[in-house]
Amino acid sequence: MASEFEPTPIFESAGEITSPYFTALKNKLSKLLPAYNYYFNSLSVEKFSATNKQLTKLELSHNTANSKTLISTCSSAHLNLDHLSIDFAQQAFLDLVATKLEYQHLAEHFFELLSGVYRDTRITKCVDHIVINYSEAKFDQASSIFAATLNENSIIFLPDNAEPSEFSYKSSRIGKVMYVCKNSTLAFNKGNLMGMLKLEPAFSHSTFIYSKSLKIKNKKVFAIIDELRSGEATTPYTLKKNLVDLPLSTGGAFETLSIEILNFIFASEYEDFKLMEQTPNYTSVRRRDFIIDNRAPRHRFLNDLLKRGCKYILFDAKNYADELSVSHLDTFYSYIQEQKYFGRFGIILSRKGAKKNAHQHIYHRMLSKHEEIIILDENDILQLIDLRATGRDPLSYIEDKLRALQLQA
Repeated sequence: MASEFEPTPIFESAGEITSPYFTALKNKLSKLLPAYNYYFNSLSVEKFSATNKQLTKLELSHNTANSKTLISTCSSAHLNLDHLSIDFAQQAFLDLVATKLEYQHLAEHFFELLSGVYRDTRITKCVDHIVINYSEAKFDQASSIFAATLNENSIIFLPDNAEPSEFSYKSSRIGKVMYVCKNSTLAFNKGNLMGMLKLEPAFSHSTFIYSKSLKIKNKKVFAIIDELRSGEATTPYTLKKNLVDLPLSTGGAFETLSIEILNFIFASEYEDFKLMEQTPNYTSVRRRDFIIDNRAPRHRFLNDLLKRGCKYILFDAKNYADELSVSHLDTFYSYIQEQKYFGRFGIILSRKGAKKNAHQHIYHRMLSKHEEIIILDENDILQLIDLRATGRDPLSYIEDKLRALQLQA
């Protein structure tokens, strides 16, 4: 440990250094993101040596014709760019993401994070800012569990070049107020965002941000994460990647993967989880893809389904290349109708979702007091996996989907 009386080391540049591994990573990212080829080609690493020769510093920069932007720094007695290549390439990628990300999409990401933890979470979109309010109960342990205060915290998202000091927000309830503005030192800024995204599981499960900021599809996002993440792939990450990589119209493979996904999402919500596959009806003419035994659930939403007669939750898996049409729903409706213990409720896993007229059909059948069906597309399924992987509540996401159907105007 350095003495407080030791002078701060003075570093002198030893010039730019290269590494075959780091160059290879830059080339891979350039191919995966051709629109940003100029950015990755401009990355450089400069080496600095301390005058006392005991420390070395490496600085990763993005160079343009008129300026140089520092992205990451690492100091140690012994530094090797090969060993830092993945870390520096990841930092460069996150710098690009944070630069390109619009504050509206960052607000949406925070809303998804918070709504998976706090049931009372609201988002208000204004002309020049976005506000997220979330409430939490604070209990006074010194008196009684019944002595509690409801705090409403607020997060205000501002455009990149706004001045938080010139913006005043007053909450209607007691709580903390946090400002988010990427280019401000007075708020949660670009550096804070990069630090948040760098940590696992956030790095592997922030695909929404990567997709929105760089305008790329899921398959390319996972190819980038595979190059830049450290350590072995986790179960939820593997589930997501396998889903994105799975070719459309391969029904059997999608059903097999769906079993793994349903186990991951639902198993912890039951004392004794039972998932039944390809269960035939009484006449054995038809087989239902998946059924979850819902007779002893832990989760509030599953209990609500049980109270309305849903002792078994029916699932169907569709890996069609196109969105579901009204005709695709007929068989699923008949499955629900022939078994009262399904409680007039079911969930369809459809990679491509459903057409507008199919959603309208589902809504009008519900209005006529018939069945209620939730359709989860690929992005919904990815979101459910992310929620479970990051310790949040995926079943409340499904509950919100059902509530949106029931309250649809």
